[in-house]
Amino acid sequence: MQVNWTGVFPAVATQMNEDGSIDFDMTAEQIEALITAGVDGLVMLGSVGENTALEPD
Repeated sequence: MQVNWTGVFPAVATQMNEDGSIDFDMTAEQIEALITAGVDGLVMLGSVGENTALEPD
């Protein structure tokens, strides 16, 4: 299957707390702002690199 992406798909940076845990509230706020701005989709845990800072659990 081939997917044809068109439009704006920003990479969403996962917001982190000082202790290294995910800041879910700030991440949700960022996502809501992008949706409100009219993006066509979102790329989560993509190439922005925070995935290396996450623990396996």
